[in-house]
Amino acid sequence: MARRIPQLLLCCLSAALLACELAGCESAAAIEGRERVAFDKQVDTEWKKNWNWVEGLQFLEKGGLYLDTGEPGDPAYDRPAILPLLKRLSKSHGLKWHAVVDKKKRSFAVAVVGQLPEDEQSRRAIMDTLNEEQKTFPLDILVQQGNRWLSLDFLTPEDSAFLDDDPEPGK
Repeated sequence: MARRIPQLLLCCLSAALLACELAGCESAAAIEGRERVAFDKQVDTEWKKNWNWVEGLQFLEKGGLYLDTGEPGDPAYDRPAILPLLKRLSKSHGLKWHAVVDKKKRSFAVAVVGQLPEDEQSRRAIMDTLNEEQKTFPLDILVQQGNRWLSLDFLTPEDSAFLDDDPEPGK
């Protein structure tokens, strides 16, 4: 009987996989791959067409705004936290950053984007670095990754607390 249980489980697993295939189920890897392709397409078409692209490190160094509001009394994160993070990622992984800037309000970036290396090992190393950085970083680091592009966004502690208190997240 003990030998029949693994065979029975294998039989059930095979039947479940076949049923999923016939029903049009997709693996998580297939879905993730499709999302990466869609993000790259969005960057290459919409973002490049509708926004100005400027060198990201220089943009922040010269006082351009990304997360900061620029209002007196509001916390500052762009130059004290985000800029050093981008510099560390550039130094350790060779990423070149672009600020995606509003065409009319040239001092305001709507995104910070880096072009990813082609090899998977380098991409994994970047994600490992971001995971390690998150442990001590003052903001939540949000990553959107394609096959060619990586976009970083950030949540302040206040925004994170607001989302954590939300009784109906996602609505």
